[in-house]
Amino acid sequence: MDKMLRQYEVISKELRALGKLQEPLKASKAPAPHSPEEATARCNKLVQWCFTALPVELQADLATKINVRRCDNPAEGHGVYASQAIGKHDLVLQVPRSLNISASTAKECPLVKLIAATYPAILTTPVMMLSLQLCTEAILGDKSKYAAYIDILPSEFSIPNFFPSSTLKLLK
Repeated sequence: MDKMLRQYEVISKELRALGKLQEPLKASKAPAPHSPEEATARCNKLVQWCFTALPVELQADLATKINVRRCDNPAEGHGVYASQAIGKHDLVLQVPRSLNISASTAKECPLVKLIAATYPAILTTPVMMLSLQLCTEAILGDKSKYAAYIDILPSEFSIPNFFPSSTLKLLK
């Protein structure tokens, strides 16, 4: 357990350093939507982005089955809702593998490759690789193939990976 905590401390130190590097990204990220209509438009853009990687006949079929709207409880954001009756085995939404962000795609990211040349252990830390890939894609802005996805991500969040070790010890 102590070995794991020491490893965590090393990794969390690196994550905090990465967090500081991400500060300029906040300026490059689109501001949070100011209206429910703008938020809905961003969600619709995400669904359309997913459709673009699908065969045309599937795009048309799925587009008739769903719509994006605010949830009944505004605190829950938006959801994808059926716009017609959907059968038990009907496909409703599909995110094509070509649009997935994963440890496999992160290993191909130029920034991950660059850092791995000096710190090969990063290739065993999927969270770090994914963070670096998202940073790279966010910097690309609208030129990123993931722009519609990145646009709906929160600008800030608090997860245990960024907690100081003193806070983690309290959680034991």
